[in-house]
Amino acid sequence: MFENPFNKPAIDPGCTRFLDSTLRLLDALNDKDETVKAMAESSLLKIADKKPDEVILFVCDYKKKNPKLADPIIAVILR
Repeated sequence: MFENPFNKPAIDPGCTRFLDSTLRLLDALNDKDETVKAMAESSLLKIADKKPDEVILFVCDYKKKNPKLADPIIAVILR
């Protein structure tokens, strides 16, 4: 991994895990099982309470790449 001049990793491993987890939850919002959708939505809302700026960025980027994601679901997360 590329190291910056301050001897810290250029990409924080915790950040990539957070991004990966958030993207998997966003994918789960399109699941056929309503229980899976509800759990993913609930989890995303909890994450958004703690890291709202990051979640907003991820959701907006995800929506651009995945237009199938329903707007009402996006509205619930972004509220």
